[in-house]
Amino acid sequence: MAGKRQAGFVVEQVQDAARASGRAGLAGVVLHPYHYALLCSQLALDAARCDGPRLLSEAAEHAFYRQLDRRCREHGVRVAAERLAAAREAWRGAGMGRVEFPEVGPESLTAVMDRSLVDGCWARRWGCPEAPINHIGRGFVAAVVI
Repeated sequence: MAGKRQAGFVVEQVQDAARASGRAGLAGVVLHPYHYALLCSQLALDAARCDGPRLLSEAAEHAFYRQLDRRCREHGVRVAAERLAAAREAWRGAGMGRVEFPEVGPESLTAVMDRSLVDGCWARRWGCPEAPINHIGRGFVAAVVI
């Protein structure tokens, strides 16, 4: 599939099967090789009746929050723009792709992931998902807004 794959994170989850992307919202992790992130995502979906997606999202939130909080303390980050810059670097540093935050409000945050590792690799391996699958990304967004 040509073109960019984007996943925007902004309160309900919506899946765009045609673009293999999703939106999920919320008002020191390295997940490489990529198949580790995919298999964790698949395991979470397989355990849906045990709330697997929520558990994976919360695990990612806690892991990314610790990494982001440490980076912000070490570099004296005090304002939102600096925290968002640190979050972009943390996401890229985890090997998950690029992320931008085009809309930032007092109680909301929109994240757009260009060429999301989880979404893109999922689509190549199992085809375009019909439901949201990037619960790792959802946890990351939650860590940014805390």
